[in-house]
Amino acid sequence: MRLMNPLTQSIVQSRRAMTMDIFNEMEKLFTELGRSPSAPNNRTYFDAACDIAENEKNYNLAVDLPGFKKEDVHIDLKENTISIRGERRRESGDEKFVMHFDRIFTLPTNVDTERVEAQFEDGVLTLLLPKIAAAKARRIEIQTRTGGSLDKVTSSH
Repeated sequence: MRLMNPLTQSIVQSRRAMTMDIFNEMEKLFTELGRSPSAPNNRTYFDAACDIAENEKNYNLAVDLPGFKKEDVHIDLKENTISIRGERRRESGDEKFVMHFDRIFTLPTNVDTERVEAQFEDGVLTLLLPKIAAAKARRIEIQTRTGGSLDKVTSSH
Protein backbone atom coordinates (compact mmCIF):
# COMPACT_ATOMS: atom_id res chain seq x y z
CA MET A 1 0.00 0.00 0.00
CA ARG A 2 1.27 3.39 -0.92
CA LEU A 3 1.25 6.12 1.68
CA MET A 4 0.00 9.54 0.71
CA ASN A 5 1.01 12.79 2.23
CA PRO A 6 -1.83 14.81 3.80
CA LEU A 7 -2.09 17.20 0.81
CA THR A 8 -2.36 14.35 -1.72
CA GLN A 9 -4.85 12.54 0.50
CA SER A 10 -6.96 15.72 0.73
CA ILE A 11 -6.93 16.15 -3.07
CA VAL A 12 -7.95 12.51 -3.61
CA GLN A 13 -10.79 12.81 -1.10
CA SER A 14 -11.91 16.06 -2.68
CA ARG A 15 -11.96 14.47 -6.15
CA ARG A 16 -13.91 11.49 -4.84
CA ALA A 17 -16.42 13.86 -3.26
CA MET A 18 -16.71 15.81 -6.52
CA THR A 19 -17.18 12.58 -8.46
CA MET A 20 -19.91 11.45 -6.09
CA ASP A 21 -21.50 14.91 -6.32
CA ILE A 22 -21.55 14.63 -10.11
CA PHE A 23 -23.16 11.19 -9.95
CA ASN A 24 -25.66 12.42 -7.36
CA GLU A 25 -26.47 15.45 -9.53
CA MET A 26 -26.93 13.24 -12.60
CA GLU A 27 -29.21 10.89 -10.65
CA LYS A 28 -31.19 13.89 -9.42
CA LEU A 29 -31.47 15.28 -12.96
CA PHE A 30 -32.65 11.95 -14.37
CA THR A 31 -35.12 11.56 -11.53
CA GLU A 32 -36.53 15.04 -12.16
CA LEU A 33 -36.90 14.21 -15.84
CA GLY A 34 -38.57 10.91 -15.00
CA ARG A 35 -35.80 8.87 -16.58
CA SER A 36 -33.95 7.60 -13.58
CA PRO A 37 -32.16 4.32 -14.23
CA SER A 38 -32.96 3.37 -10.64
CA ALA A 39 -36.62 4.43 -10.83
CA PRO A 40 -39.15 1.92 -9.47
CA ASN A 41 -40.16 -0.77 -11.98
CA ASN A 42 -37.46 0.53 -14.33
CA ARG A 43 -39.90 3.05 -15.85
CA THR A 44 -38.30 4.93 -18.72
CA TYR A 45 -39.65 7.82 -20.77
CA PHE A 46 -39.03 7.55 -24.48
CA ASP A 47 -38.72 10.66 -26.66
CA ALA A 48 -40.41 9.51 -29.87
CA ALA A 49 -38.88 11.05 -33.01
CA CYS A 50 -41.37 12.72 -35.36
CA ASP A 51 -41.38 13.90 -38.97
CA ILE A 52 -43.96 16.31 -40.33
CA ALA A 53 -44.52 16.88 -44.04
CA GLU A 54 -47.06 18.92 -45.96
CA ASN A 55 -48.50 18.79 -49.44
CA GLU A 56 -51.44 20.51 -51.16
CA LYS A 57 -54.09 18.32 -49.57
CA ASN A 58 -52.63 17.00 -46.28
CA TYR A 59 -50.23 17.23 -43.43
CA ASN A 60 -48.45 13.92 -42.74
CA LEU A 61 -47.11 13.11 -39.29
CA ALA A 62 -44.83 10.10 -38.82
CA VAL A 63 -43.80 8.99 -35.32
CA ASP A 64 -41.01 6.41 -34.89
CA LEU A 65 -42.01 3.88 -32.22
CA PRO A 66 -39.57 0.96 -32.45
CA GLY A 67 -40.63 -2.04 -30.39
CA PHE A 68 -44.15 -0.72 -29.81
CA LYS A 69 -47.28 -2.51 -31.04
CA LYS A 70 -50.49 -0.97 -32.29
CA GLU A 71 -52.16 -1.96 -28.99
CA ASP A 72 -49.51 -0.01 -27.02
CA VAL A 73 -50.39 3.33 -28.68
CA HIS A 74 -53.36 5.64 -28.02
CA ILE A 75 -54.36 8.72 -30.01
CA ASP A 76 -56.76 11.36 -28.71
CA LEU A 77 -58.02 14.32 -30.71
CA LYS A 78 -59.72 17.22 -28.95
CA GLU A 79 -60.48 20.40 -30.87
CA ASN A 80 -57.14 21.33 -32.46
CA THR A 81 -54.90 19.23 -30.20
CA ILE A 82 -53.78 15.68 -30.91
CA SER A 83 -52.18 13.59 -28.15
CA ILE A 84 -50.21 10.45 -28.90
CA ARG A 85 -49.35 8.28 -25.91
CA GLY A 86 -47.96 4.83 -25.47
CA GLU A 87 -46.59 2.37 -22.99
CA ARG A 88 -44.66 -0.83 -23.59
CA ARG A 89 -44.06 -3.38 -20.85
CA ARG A 90 -41.39 -6.05 -20.87
CA GLU A 91 -40.29 -8.59 -18.30
CA SER A 92 -36.89 -10.18 -18.10
CA GLY A 93 -36.59 -12.67 -15.25
CA ASP A 94 -37.47 -10.83 -12.06
CA GLU A 95 -37.15 -7.37 -13.61
CA LYS A 96 -39.96 -5.40 -15.20
CA PHE A 97 -39.33 -2.62 -17.67
CA VAL A 98 -41.84 0.03 -18.74
CA MET A 99 -41.22 2.34 -21.71
CA HIS A 100 -43.57 5.34 -21.90
CA PHE A 101 -43.92 8.20 -24.38
CA ASP A 102 -46.23 11.17 -24.69
CA ARG A 103 -46.36 13.66 -27.58
CA ILE A 104 -48.89 16.50 -27.97
CA PHE A 105 -49.33 18.56 -31.13
CA THR A 106 -51.41 21.67 -31.78
CA LEU A 107 -52.91 21.30 -35.24
CA PRO A 108 -53.18 24.12 -37.76
CA THR A 109 -56.67 25.61 -38.09
CA ASN A 110 -57.04 24.27 -41.63
CA VAL A 111 -56.99 20.57 -40.57
CA ASP A 112 -60.26 18.70 -41.13
CA THR A 113 -60.36 16.93 -37.75
CA GLU A 114 -63.32 14.75 -38.81
CA ARG A 115 -61.21 13.01 -41.48
CA VAL A 116 -57.94 12.33 -39.58
CA GLU A 117 -56.62 8.80 -40.21
CA ALA A 118 -53.90 6.76 -38.47
CA GLN A 119 -51.90 3.73 -39.57
CA PHE A 120 -49.28 1.72 -37.69
CA GLU A 121 -46.77 -0.39 -39.59
CA ASP A 122 -43.22 -1.61 -38.87
CA GLY A 123 -42.88 0.53 -35.73
CA VAL A 124 -43.97 3.74 -37.46
CA LEU A 125 -47.23 5.51 -36.64
CA THR A 126 -48.41 7.61 -39.58
CA LEU A 127 -51.20 10.16 -39.28
CA LEU A 128 -52.89 11.67 -42.30
CA LEU A 129 -54.24 15.11 -41.41
CA PRO A 130 -56.39 16.31 -44.34
CA LYS A 131 -56.66 20.03 -44.97
CA ILE A 132 -60.01 21.75 -45.22
CA ALA A 133 -60.73 22.65 -48.82
CA ALA A 134 -59.76 26.25 -49.37
CA ALA A 135 -62.57 28.60 -50.22
CA LYS A 136 -62.52 29.27 -53.93
CA ALA A 137 -62.22 32.84 -55.05
CA ARG A 138 -65.24 34.25 -56.81
CA ARG A 139 -65.34 37.16 -59.16
CA ILE A 140 -67.33 40.18 -58.04
CA GLU A 141 -69.05 42.09 -60.78
CA ILE A 142 -68.62 45.84 -60.71
CA GLN A 143 -71.97 47.59 -60.87
CA THR A 144 -72.87 50.81 -62.53
CA ARG A 145 -74.44 53.65 -60.56
CA THR A 146 -77.98 52.89 -61.62
CA GLY A 147 -79.95 49.86 -60.62
CA GLY A 148 -77.57 48.22 -58.15
CA SER A 149 -77.86 47.70 -54.41
CA LEU A 150 -75.30 50.41 -53.74
CA ASP A 151 -77.45 52.91 -55.70
CA LYS A 152 -80.41 52.21 -53.40
CA VAL A 153 -78.30 52.69 -50.26
CA THR A 154 -76.67 55.94 -51.42
CA SER A 155 -79.88 57.49 -52.81
CA SER A 156 -81.78 57.06 -49.52
CA HIS A 157 -79.67 59.81 -47.86
